[in-house]
Amino acid sequence: MKYLYAYDFSGSCAPDKTSQCETFSVGIFQWIPGKKGLKKSPVIVRICGRSDRPGEVYEKAHEVCGRLRDGEYEGPRKLWVRK
Repeated sequence: MKYLYAYDFSGSCAPDKTSQCETFSVGIFQWIPGKKGLKKSPVIVRICGRSDRPGEVYEKAHEVCGRLRDGEYEGPRKLWVRK
């Protein structure tokens, strides 16, 4: 959700069935004030995983966003779901 200080994620290279890449990642950021409304903060945590199992990456990203929101995330800045 796009609201002030909410945690969210995006991945410009999300896999599809024609993807040649074995892995991909999504970056978790926070919506912060900008000159023309809200903008994305620098990436706080990057979630990496296999392109043939993108659901695992998105599920972990949702989980980490919730833990960041609740102040409970103390994990690494780069997190592999499964290598």
